[in-house]
Amino acid sequence: MKTGMIVAICLAALLVAGGAAVIINNQNGNGEDTGRTITVKDTLGNDVTVELPIKRIATVNTHAAEFLEIVGASDLVVATDDSTIDIFPEIYGECVDLGSYKTPNGELAADAGVQLLICQSSSRSMSAETESALMKNYGIKVLRLDCYGSNMLDDVTELLKIVDSSDADDKFDAYKAKRNGIISKIADAASSLTGEPGYLFMFATRNSFYNTSSELNTAVSSIHGKDALTTIMGGNIGTSVTCKPSKESILDYDSENGIDYVFIRSIEGKSMDEAYNKLVKYMDGLDLDRPVKEGRIFVIETDVLAGAKDYVGLVCIANIFGAEIDMTPQQLIEDYNSSFGFSETYDVLMKEYAAIA
Repeated sequence: MKTGMIVAICLAALLVAGGAAVIINNQNGNGEDTGRTITVKDTLGNDVTVELPIKRIATVNTHAAEFLEIVGASDLVVATDDSTIDIFPEIYGECVDLGSYKTPNGELAADAGVQLLICQSSSRSMSAETESALMKNYGIKVLRLDCYGSNMLDDVTELLKIVDSSDADDKFDAYKAKRNGIISKIADAASSLTGEPGYLFMFATRNSFYNTSSELNTAVSSIHGKDALTTIMGGNIGTSVTCKPSKESILDYDSENGIDYVFIRSIEGKSMDEAYNKLVKYMDGLDLDRPVKEGRIFVIETDVLAGAKDYVGLVCIANIFGAEIDMTPQQLIEDYNSSFGFSETYDVLMKEYAAIA
């Protein structure tokens, strides 16, 4: 069972603790030339020059850590953040714990011989100041690769450029074939669904709702249904991936048009009940008419809604809409484990709630 995520908030001063800067030795110990370079395009579209060979890396991005295991390159990781260690203790439990993904301890990374640190580009990322301090004080370059969302496969393709493994590409091709096959089955099964049910998708961690500019909402809409949020907000959803409609506007829309489904993304390390209670508190006791009376409120495990297992979350949602896939979400997790060397287990991937009390 995956344990709860415990994210320690570390002081930025850790990056500069310990006095003099540590000089990183980029030699790998067997006399290989370090003069070769390669250009990697990060998630933000920037070209990042990386000196090869890369033998010791750190990742404070759990999605990147997961993909490194999938392609057989997790042994390159010598240091990581506390969240990644907590989620994958059997893989990264012996790595140096750098603390928070926001302010990884540069001195510990340098002592571990880290040449390159991988983080996300925006959400769950580090500041430009932290990145600069890692380079200035410790000679550690930062590579921002999200490895989730619409650019996920492109990001992993770029990640593979720094992996010196003869069969990494083959393993990644096997992963892509599996994922693409499931997504194709979802599309086929959903093509026969009728109607256009209205839905809302709550991001419980932020206590807000996904709007049409979010990748996750776009994926759900491509399966089936109609996002109700844009109409509820009168088109004024802004540029953020989420927004906060008033409870009265949600209730008014439901009375006039009907909200058939409410999806809630669970909170990392919390129970599904806690995520559901975010909706209860948001509505402050006002009933969502049809979803409540018909029992159409679902909390979905956050782990399968982004990153390498995102296709499992899409199957969860397709099943809610009534699409029939030949493998259940739990079976997909078992297949994922056996195919890629993980031991992920979940008591429940999706839970339905009948009413707001």
